[in-house]
Amino acid sequence: MANVLDLPAIPPFSVSETNSLAQRWEKWTNSLDYYIRASGISDQKQKRAILLHLVGSEVQEIFETLPDTGEDYKTALEKLNAHFNPCKNIAFERHVFRQATQRADESMDAFVTRLRTLAKTCQFDKGLSPKDQQTERENARQLEQSDDDSSENECLFTLTAHNVHHRSDSLHMLEIEHIPVQMLIDSGASVNVLDLETYHRLKARKGVQLMPSTLRVYAYGSTTPLNILGTVSGRVKCNSAEIVAKFVVVHDQHAGCLLGRQTATQLGLLRVGPQVSSINCTVSPHSLRQRYPSVFDGVEKLTNYQQKISINTNIKPVAQPPRRIPFHVRKQVSAKLEELERLDIIEEVRGPTPWVSPLVVVPKSSGEIRVCVDMRQVNTAVIRERYPIPTVEESLQDLNGAAVFSKLDLKWGYHQIELDEQSRELATFTTHDGLYRYKRLMFGISAAPEIYQHICYPTSSTRSTGGHEHLG
Repeated sequence: MANVLDLPAIPPFSVSETNSLAQRWEKWTNSLDYYIRASGISDQKQKRAILLHLVGSEVQEIFETLPDTGEDYKTALEKLNAHFNPCKNIAFERHVFRQATQRADESMDAFVTRLRTLAKTCQFDKGLSPKDQQTERENARQLEQSDDDSSENECLFTLTAHNVHHRSDSLHMLEIEHIPVQMLIDSGASVNVLDLETYHRLKARKGVQLMPSTLRVYAYGSTTPLNILGTVSGRVKCNSAEIVAKFVVVHDQHAGCLLGRQTATQLGLLRVGPQVSSINCTVSPHSLRQRYPSVFDGVEKLTNYQQKISINTNIKPVAQPPRRIPFHVRKQVSAKLEELERLDIIEEVRGPTPWVSPLVVVPKSSGEIRVCVDMRQVNTAVIRERYPIPTVEESLQDLNGAAVFSKLDLKWGYHQIELDEQSRELATFTTHDGLYRYKRLMFGISAAPEIYQHICYPTSSTRSTGGHEHLG
């Protein structure tokens, strides 16, 4: 008999992970049993004390709340087992055992071990009741097939041909090798089916040949396979859609024809799941620019409108020195300035100007650059309008009940608002090519968001109809 103090203690049991509580408790009690056997202790009270000592404080708190825990080891362990091992549905456990299959990355030894673990909760020693046997019944069995291009389930369909005349809403006239054929769409069928009468009409066509097949086809709920003559392939056309499909020919003269799920979906006759209405636009940006050249020429501006930026005249103007631009990006900066000048967004400055801000070059991930102006000194003198900008929650509330939505990309939206002559002095910036100033509203001016929102809101709001269009 080993001294208890000489044996390494097993770790206490944790109740935090509730998903695997029963499995972990079983493993922990097995470790406890090995520990007690190794210690050689047989006294029930001592074994009970070791159980409560090793199990940890979390389980000790639970144990104190359990009724009739007794004074011996067996009663205490039974109470804890009943707490951590909930009542199992034996029929369900046996069903899970029978459905278990070997995984692709699982060895045979690991699979057998997993089966033995599943069998522990099945109580197979008590035999099978009629209820268990009823649970394991199936409506359709797995089918055998030998065609290389067939899937495992390509032998089942849900509707028998005798019900064709009851489903006229699902009948569609198709063309198989230019021969009209009326077919019933079966969303549960994994094969296409032709009756003998239709096949005789098709076989006169060149290229339509009956191929032998060992494919076994079952109707839903049936255990007897249909009498199959073989398979044929042909071009199927419906409206503008045309595909090549395979058909199973059954030995029944007037059974009717079924169109399976895959073929019906490819022809656009069957759609599974919620549908979303959409509009396909085939107009390209290039064609729109050619059709409306004046609309897409440069950056337009609001007609007959100039914006004045209010400033605090008590703030002394600051003319900042230029920031040195690396030589390897100067060509890009010059090209960007030429583009902005050509678009009538900036203009060259000649003569003295009280406000001068430095140019800031920001590289993009694409290798291009973005030119910005550090307007922090100017913003100390700018007086903002404090016009309210709606929050996301307010915008969503206004959109409540709306049915039609339009998405507008307000590219260079600020640049569509022209500044007056006095306000342009605030937007003067210095570069390695000299002084320039913005003729349009620009990013960086602290009052720009309120100005832009104030101008856009009256233009986009439709208060008379109780709704608003939000630009962003």
